[in-house]
Amino acid sequence: LGSDGILAAHLANDSFAIECSTLSHGWVMQLAERCTARGLRYLDAPVTGLPDAAAAGSLTLLVGASEADLHAAGDILGALSTRILRFGPIGTGTAYKLIINLMGAVQIASAAEGLAIAERAGLDLAAVADAISTSQAASPQVVRNTRRMVAADHSRDIVFTSALRLKDVECVSRARSALAARSARSRKNSTVSCAIWGTPMSTKARSSMPAARSRPIRAANSRSAFDAVSPRS
Repeated sequence: LGSDGILAAHLANDSFAIECSTLSHGWVMQLAERCTARGLRYLDAPVTGLPDAAAAGSLTLLVGASEADLHAAGDILGALSTRILRFGPIGTGTAYKLIINLMGAVQIASAAEGLAIAERAGLDLAAVADAISTSQAASPQVVRNTRRMVAADHSRDIVFTSALRLKDVECVSRARSALAARSARSRKNSTVSCAIWGTPMSTKARSSMPAARSRPIRAANSRSAFDAVSPRS
């Protein structure tokens, strides 16, 4: 946004401004406002997929944009993705990305706590990880990370560091607070939504990752969540 930022360039009206990073919801809305004021078409389009999917142009895009702008940008987006999911207007793509990253963080935090309890109870952790992989709790996130935790695998094949995961949990925590305040002002909360606002799982996930703030764990993978609660710590 500064003097050397992209908005300082002489861009033609109706040019696309496509943001694929995972940012805070509030910042995305500010960027969209600035871009729209410049006559640009802003697409909120965070991605999901591993680096090899990015190289192959087979990412999934999580889009918040008008239907017209999404259609017009189809050729550009098709060059880097094989699946495009539109959740609504600008901001909804980022909201979904933060939600799904929160759910992943909660799963990792609960897996770490479960393994720490298993270790204290004297269970064979390799057997525990193997049993989890065929249990009702066997999401890809849980299976992958419990195996890493048991193997003490901190530094191989890192695609998402603990510091980045903590950053996203903090972003979703702020978004949750802002949306809760907005809902309260509108006085349109349902009983279900009130219950959700009263259960800040983002706070629980965030509190399980204090070690992610310090080196070298901040650059490691999500196995570090186990280090934070292990009886060996």
